[in-house]
Amino acid sequence: SGYALATVLIFSFLLSLTAAVLLRYAGSEFRLNQRNQLRFQAKNAAEAMLEYGSAEIMTRLQANINFSTGELRGSPLTAGSTRKATLFATGTGTYNNVDSSSLNFWASQYTDSTRRYVDPADPGNAYDPLRGQWVRAQTLRLLSSATGSVPGLSETQYATQSIEIRDVFLFNYAIFYNITMELHPGPNMTISGPVHSNVDTHMTTNSGSTLKFLSTFTTAGRFTADAIASGRSTGKDIYFTNGLDVDLNNTPDTIAINDSSIRTAAGAALGTTYIDSNLSSRSTGNTFAQIASQAWRGNVQDSNMGIVAQNLPAITAGNSATAHTLIEPPDTSGSANATLEAQKYANKAGLYILQEANSGGTPPAPVAFTNAADAAAYKSQSTAALRTAWRTANPSKIVTLPTGVIKNNRNMKDFRENVNVNTVDLDVGKLRTAVNSTTAGLATNLQVNGADWNLDASGGWNGQVYVDVERPTQGFTATSDVASCAASGSRTAVRLVNGAQVPNRKTATGGATAPDGFTVATNAPIYIVGNLNSPGADTGTRSGSAVANPETAASVALSKDNESPVAVIADSVNILSNAWWSGGLPTGDASTYTSTKLTATKTEIAAAILTGNVATSGSGGSSYSGGVENFPRFHENWTNQRLRYRGSMVALFNSTIATGPWSSARYDPPTREWGFSDMFQNGRQPPGTPMLRTFRRVTYADLTATQFNTLLNNTTLGFTSM
Repeated sequence: SGYALATVLIFSFLLSLTAAVLLRYAGSEFRLNQRNQLRFQAKNAAEAMLEYGSAEIMTRLQANINFSTGELRGSPLTAGSTRKATLFATGTGTYNNVDSSSLNFWASQYTDSTRRYVDPADPGNAYDPLRGQWVRAQTLRLLSSATGSVPGLSETQYATQSIEIRDVFLFNYAIFYNITMELHPGPNMTISGPVHSNVDTHMTTNSGSTLKFLSTFTTAGRFTADAIASGRSTGKDIYFTNGLDVDLNNTPDTIAINDSSIRTAAGAALGTTYIDSNLSSRSTGNTFAQIASQAWRGNVQDSNMGIVAQNLPAITAGNSATAHTLIEPPDTSGSANATLEAQKYANKAGLYILQEANSGGTPPAPVAFTNAADAAAYKSQSTAALRTAWRTANPSKIVTLPTGVIKNNRNMKDFRENVNVNTVDLDVGKLRTAVNSTTAGLATNLQVNGADWNLDASGGWNGQVYVDVERPTQGFTATSDVASCAASGSRTAVRLVNGAQVPNRKTATGGATAPDGFTVATNAPIYIVGNLNSPGADTGTRSGSAVANPETAASVALSKDNESPVAVIADSVNILSNAWWSGGLPTGDASTYTSTKLTATKTEIAAAILTGNVATSGSGGSSYSGGVENFPRFHENWTNQRLRYRGSMVALFNSTIATGPWSSARYDPPTREWGFSDMFQNGRQPPGTPMLRTFRRVTYADLTATQFNTLLNNTTLGFTSM
């Protein structure tokens, strides 16, 4: 019995020892699992704080045009205790062991702005929507920490992320739409520069014709190979570049959306379908993102591939009404959005020309100012007598324009609008003579208070002209110097004449800070008469050598000698050929009052166009917008005549003045030789060009405590607790 008792005791001891070991092991395993759980919770919380900080930064900077590198020191981001508690609630049923009081994040100073090229040859930029463009970049770095804890145990995790703030010029794009984009060209159409739409894009082709994109195409909405407008063509011969040049012919290779060689991710043939954002509804198991990435190698992307709207500060995608304010006169109500006001062409102009409203049926003489504030003060005078008194009392605020720079006694009929239009004709050549002058005392100089205006002083000429038409939906009674024209109109518009050469103070003086180029903007429609910023098609030189006669369509994107960066901004932009001007007069005006369209002659325009459109509307889309192919408006018989255009086409809004439908226009289309200006592509932009702002998250990393402290104490980065 003693032996048995000893055996039982030994066995019990062994069982107890085993149980103790197992319990200790289980406890250790539990603690390890608990530690890992805390670590993951803290890691997720630290990452969430970075996401929160990133979102706050992007929201703030989207509405802030300019900011200092150390702005966050004086105006830090806020993540208050209430916000933190909302993000990371604790308590029964939350399964969260990260107390909101342990959440912290820091932001560095912004780096200085640098200009860099987003190289499409860099694999890291394969799906960057700004590949192939120059950007102005600044970087901000964020740090975060979070602690997960239970009684007797805690885990702290650290993380960092950098945000690149990227500003690009609006005219970095061959075509940019902030409203619905439509393309349904009749003849073949090739687009050579980047194309972007902030909302949906619809495109088709005519039977036997093609639509080709030789650079990137991105949309923050959906791309569909269809038409909104009823009765439009439904061809699918739409080609996008894949970024290669296999045959080495210096032309990017392209693949059509209905190319039978396109394969699924599994290598099977797609069959007879075509590739657009709705692919998955026609081909089971295949998405546009998968197939587009494979076929076009990142050159074609939609919202499902991460493309987001590229917005001007304070102007959101598709918001036509807000975007239109960019071309409107200053808002003096006292409740205006300061960021939006700062971007208005009226407020940025160095020469502000006011065409006052109807006064006794005759067109009042235009009044010019050096800034928008003086123009607003003048306009606030409620009667003609008070305005006259203001001019008398403020001669130093009035710019005297040389004779002939403005003529406002002409008119023409616009069949698309079905109205007679009085025109405020701005003689660009005569303005150029005044702006480019370096000789004092000439009668052709711009003057202020009886003396030459000091164009190079602070507050002088900045390359930007704004023409404020006080009542664009009213006209005047005037006798035109062109015979057979009506005496009165019911609209007022601006017209650019004699514009083969434009003002460019930098070219004239060589001054390092002198403005380079010419921008003209108005709240009214604009009509361009004849060549603008070009000696004309088939004439002029490039690098000192005469251009070919005739010039090839492929050469249209190449700027000519003595060309300047130019932009035309208006409610609508209309192009009238060289045939409209004869003997120093716009003789084409008379043809608009007859049943015969004027026969156009070849014309060349070298300028960015920022203007509006009239959206497709009506039952079933019965009234077509005209599409990108008719974005600039025409009024002549252009049959077999070439319109050579290089620049950038931007549709930010729907027109509010020139709202006549495309179907009412009276014209025959030109042979379109259109290209994206190489000048804009290389970063030489018109004065006052708006900037688009986008953001890119880069270099996310988890950190050790040592790495975190090293970064936090880096005086160059200058972190501030938020």
